[in-house]
Amino acid sequence: MRYGKMLLPACLGALLFASQAASAQTTDPKKVLVATANALGMVRGVAHSLDVVNMFEYTASGTLAGPGVGQGKVSRITVGYDYMIPAIRVDVEKTVPNGETRREVTVAAGPLAWDESTPGIFSRRTNVPAFERLRQIWIMPHAVVLEGAKAPDKVRVAERGGATELIVPGPDGSEIRATLDAKNFPIHVEMDVGARTYSGDFADYKDFQEYGVMFPSRISQKIDGAPVAEFTVSEALANPYLIFPPPKELKP
Repeated sequence: MRYGKMLLPACLGALLFASQAASAQTTDPKKVLVATANALGMVRGVAHSLDVVNMFEYTASGTLAGPGVGQGKVSRITVGYDYMIPAIRVDVEKTVPNGETRREVTVAAGPLAWDESTPGIFSRRTNVPAFERLRQIWIMPHAVVLEGAKAPDKVRVAERGGATELIVPGPDGSEIRATLDAKNFPIHVEMDVGARTYSGDFADYKDFQEYGVMFPSRISQKIDGAPVAEFTVSEALANPYLIFPPPKELKP
């Protein structure tokens, strides 16, 4: 959880100012990074920082599938996440194969993970490692900008299927790879963890808040190419108020 607003260190400064109108057609990795940030509405302030917009929350409906989950209809899922801690809370209401409707609230913050009965109310410990729950925030579109801004000299560009691919350092020595469309929006983001590939596909970007920050209206998540989630987003917030305080039950 979080106790106050934190921002990443300063960004690319003069480079961002000079490159804010850059197109992803260039092969200059830093300019492609800035072009992606501009498309997503993440270049902010007089310093043209890339790291000011670093928390998100979206509400959606759709389906969940996968080992131990089966095929489940999701009437509502609200996902809030913070790239600074990092942390995530997933609050989902779903219909399982026997027709029963269940609500589950799962949380991870830093090295800790736990379940809640309702948001903010501790329910139980979990054996699921925090990093497993955090994986999905790194395959969201904005992660490629925030992680790239941390180490702009390590950002790379490649071509993938005739499109530009932006490659940035990810957590724990991994790489985050984002395929960009003609407008510089990430339409596919993936990351390898061990022998598995976790990915997200995104479409129909929209300024939900009329704040200038773009968020996809459709999200498809996969593991090794097999669908595990299909969502239609109804609401998305940039830099909402989110907290993830460690439960007293998990304190040493």
